[in-house]
Amino acid sequence: MPTILSTILKTIGLILAVLVLTVFTQIGGFVLLLSLMVAHLLRHRKPQRWPKWAFKTFIFLGTYLLFNIAIVPPLARLTGRVPLPVFSSETLVPKQLGYCLMNRHYVEPELKALLEDAGKHLSTQFPGTAITYLDANLPFWDGFPLLPHLSHNDGEKVDLAFFYQDEAGAYARNHTRTWLGYGSIEAPTSREKNWTEICLSRGYWQYNFIETFTGPDEDMALDRDRTASLIRYLARSPKTGKILLEPHLKYRWGLGGFNKIRFHGCHAVRHDDHIHLQL
Repeated sequence: MPTILSTILKTIGLILAVLVLTVFTQIGGFVLLLSLMVAHLLRHRKPQRWPKWAFKTFIFLGTYLLFNIAIVPPLARLTGRVPLPVFSSETLVPKQLGYCLMNRHYVEPELKALLEDAGKHLSTQFPGTAITYLDANLPFWDGFPLLPHLSHNDGEKVDLAFFYQDEAGAYARNHTRTWLGYGSIEAPTSREKNWTEICLSRGYWQYNFIETFTGPDEDMALDRDRTASLIRYLARSPKTGKILLEPHLKYRWGLGGFNKIRFHGCHAVRHDDHIHLQL
């Protein structure tokens, strides 16, 4: 009986692991099953000093990295998506390597080109500046959700971090107030329309979720000039379809004349901690 129960629990655990890895990385569930098959075939060659779980973990991580580096990028290109640069660009960088390891940095080539052009423009205006990207899209299949986002499912969307300054007032390259780049809000003043209060009063409890989940580190100040300049460049580009930004920041930063900068609505989460860009 314990053996049957143990088998059932292991099977349930495996199914859950496959589902979670598939939801968050798209390829992780398939790679897990493949690595278990490889580990089974190589079980007699396992080093004696290695526990079985350590051997399986090593095979999984090795197989996953192989897919991420050598297999997923060319397959994604065949379906019309390309990865954003990880180490190869001086003007466009990921906030965390984890976004790339989880395959959340894929976009359509046109969006990648727009970001590269914006990075070059910004580095000309502010030498040494690099655009920091956050979540983009997964590599395959339009409509496959990138949780917890509502719309990052077609290769046409990417989130960008605000720019910040250190305590001395110097530009802090690829640094944000939070580890993930999300969650450090630029709240409305008493004279500005507070859509967070409005949305919460209407029952949209999730609207403030990102701020309460991560919390800010107040040691760094927002770099308004760089942030507004980036948004202004993107809003003027014919490639840009829409930029989502909290309304009070749009007008605070003098961007009121750009129709492409829009309010996202109460059904989403607040956007005064990052920039949402889409074709």
